[in-house]
Amino acid sequence: MKRKLWEAMKTALIVLLTATFLLLTLMALPANIAEKLPLPNFLATFIGLEQEIQFRPAAENASSAGAVPILISVKNSAGRASIRQDDTALALAYDRFGDFLTEAFSTAEAPTQGADIASVLAKEGVLFSFAGKIPAEALGHWLGAQESQVEGVFGQYALVVENDFVALYAISGGRTVRHATAVSGEDFSARLQEYFPDGTRFAFEAGVTSVSPLTLWLDEVSLANYTAVSPLTADLTEDLATELNFNPYGSGFYLDPATGDRVYTEQDRNLTIHAGGSLLLTAKAGALSDFAAAGISPVEKIAAAEELIFSLCHTASMENPMVCGYEENGNMTTVSFCTILGGVPVYPHCGKVVFEDTEVVQLQATFRLYHKTGGFNTLMPIHNAAALAGDGAHIISAYQQTASSLVAGWQKQ
Repeated sequence: MKRKLWEAMKTALIVLLTATFLLLTLMALPANIAEKLPLPNFLATFIGLEQEIQFRPAAENASSAGAVPILISVKNSAGRASIRQDDTALALAYDRFGDFLTEAFSTAEAPTQGADIASVLAKEGVLFSFAGKIPAEALGHWLGAQESQVEGVFGQYALVVENDFVALYAISGGRTVRHATAVSGEDFSARLQEYFPDGTRFAFEAGVTSVSPLTLWLDEVSLANYTAVSPLTADLTEDLATELNFNPYGSGFYLDPATGDRVYTEQDRNLTIHAGGSLLLTAKAGALSDFAAAGISPVEKIAAAEELIFSLCHTASMENPMVCGYEENGNMTTVSFCTILGGVPVYPHCGKVVFEDTEVVQLQATFRLYHKTGGFNTLMPIHNAAALAGDGAHIISAYQQTASSLVAGWQKQ
């Protein structure tokens, strides 16, 4: 009994000495470093720091079911901080502002003509930039907004402080659409102050006028190196054909001995699964009724496209890609998907679903497994990329897909 008591006293003494050592270490740090540490409020107060960051749980209604931004840039009274090239940090920041974004979509008033992009980004606020254009209706649906008046297809959405309230700007190309909202400017501004400037800036803030103001102007960008291999085996190609309601053993099947491609032909529809890991399905309207959208709205078409693409990715043991494009041309609609690696998009798109009205008439998909090889690839200086891209271009860092690897570079968006 005495021995157990003695051991407990020794353990308590060790814990006390360790805590004292850590506390003395914190007190010895320079204030400009210590005050940026995520310390509990009581501890920050004890050692004499005014702790500016107030950590809070992720917003319950924020959703990343359909798309997550590849860039979230915060502008507050102290400067700008931009979150990019980090899946976890981007998701946390998206959740952090998700409640404001949901409220903005839910309370948005009728649209009016917006200001120029540079003047919008110069105000206190947050810019959400996606890998492609996202319908406002779909984004509002993912966020849980009800009966939103925000309509159209946009690549960026910005919340900015204007007087006592927050305005929502939807951005596409060089134009903006403004919606007044009921979001409190005071509450939103307080959330903005939780971020410390990191030196990032947009092109207009760097005095650069040759590219879009939306281009993040960075001195140097390095992306991790990856290899890319096809996961498709003979068994998996048969599983994919079955998933798409083709008979992998029927008379319509043909194996090309020269290329290894598998071709399936049935009434009013054709499927080719390439040995390199991609597939192309074409059909007449009505031939793929099992995959049709429930209605003509963007939300319904995207939901049908997601279900189709996700089922194929599940069959191929791959993670689900993100929606990163939506385009309507008459009665034809294309929903595009892309892979996001470490917060960086991979182009070209890994999946496309084409609808004629509500019927699927074409499907393209590329299947890849990615593995980090170690090290980083430094991109060419952005001013060189800007010169090659041409006047007014919006350029982003991205990967370009090849047969066996990913090439890091600049992409015109």
